[in-house]
Order: sequence, then structure tokens, then C-alpha cells
Amino acid sequence: MDRNQVYECWISKCAIGSLREFTNVSSMKWRLISRDFLFSTSYLEDMKVMWRFDSNQESISFIKNRFYWDDCFSSMGKWSFSDTAKSRLAWINIMGVPLLFWNDAFFLKVGQILGEPVVIEGNTKQRNRLDKGRIMVLIPFGHHIPNKISVMEGVNMFSLEVEEDLTPVTRSRLDGFLGLTTTVSKEGGDVFLALEKK
Repeated sequence: MDRNQVYECWISKCAIGSLREFTNVSSMKWRLISRDFLFSTSYLEDMKVMWRFDSNQESISFIKNRFYWDDCFSSMGKWSFSDTAKSRLAWINIMGVPLLFWNDAFFLKVGQILGEPVVIEGNTKQRNRLDKGRIMVLIPFGHHIPNKISVMEGVNMFSLEVEEDLTPVTRSRLDGFLGLTTTVSKEGGDVFLALEKK
């Protein structure tokens, strides 16, 4: 088997889904497990998740049966050459937030100015640290985060300092947030769950 055949072999068993929003998909995974699907998952890019199945038949059945994925995904299909990374996830530090407006809605508004908000960091949500807030955003490749932004809240205009946190968005953190950390496979005829290698 040549290199292209090996490549086509594994990719032909994959499905690519576009998330409706960044949300945990573990309930959907358990639905598949209960129907004896064998699969693993990975965040691909943007709002896309790759589903790898043991067989092409399982992949096709999964794609055709919207019952499995319609609550979390807007679309599901076979991999195509256009499925390449066009965006990236970044942690953004936000300084100068007035305490009166320290809430999820305000941080989501800031996230929308910078890109597409994904998640507000736990310490920010719980107000454990008030010198800066932190939010994960999805931004196009090549897009740079400005040093300052202005945010209007009611009749008040605020100038905030923002910086991209160079701490990488790790796969384990992202997969945990999306509920992508379990793999289902067969070993000795028994179905078992195992953590994916990071």
C-alpha cells in the first residue's frame, strides 16, 4: 500500500462537524457509545471537530443519522481538502475593567470585539483575581490583538488594555472543555473507555 492509500484509508473513516457553539459534547458521545460506535475525537480548528471511526460504514451511518449529532453540530460531513485550519484560539488578558461591570456579559462583549468568545477563565468568572480578566477567543490566522480597545457600556465608554497571553491553549484543556477526552475502542472484544494521548 503506498503512502496515499494509507492516508486515504484513515481519512475516509473520518467525519468533520461544525459546532453550533463551543459547548461540551460528552452527552452526544455517550449516545454513540450506547449504540456501540467505536470512535475518537479531536478539535480540528475554528468550530470544527474531527470524528475518527473504526470503519467507513460507521462514519457514513453517523453522518447520515442527524439524531446522533444535530443538537451540538450545525453540519456533519466527510473530510474534504477545504478542511484546513484558518483560525486559532488565544487567551486574552483584559486590564482596566471597572468592578461595577465585572461580569460574564461584559467579558463576552469584549471577546466579541476581539474575535469570537469561547470561554471565560474560571478565576475571572469567580472574581478570584480582579487586576485582569482572561477570556479565550477564536481569531483568524494573521489577526493581531490591539493593545487598547474601547467598550461602550450604557452611556459609559471605557478604554481597556488588552494583550494576548502567550500561554498556549493546550489540547487537554480544550478537549476537556468540549468533552472530547474519551476514546472508545475494542480490546479483546470488550468496549472500554480510555483517555486519548495528548
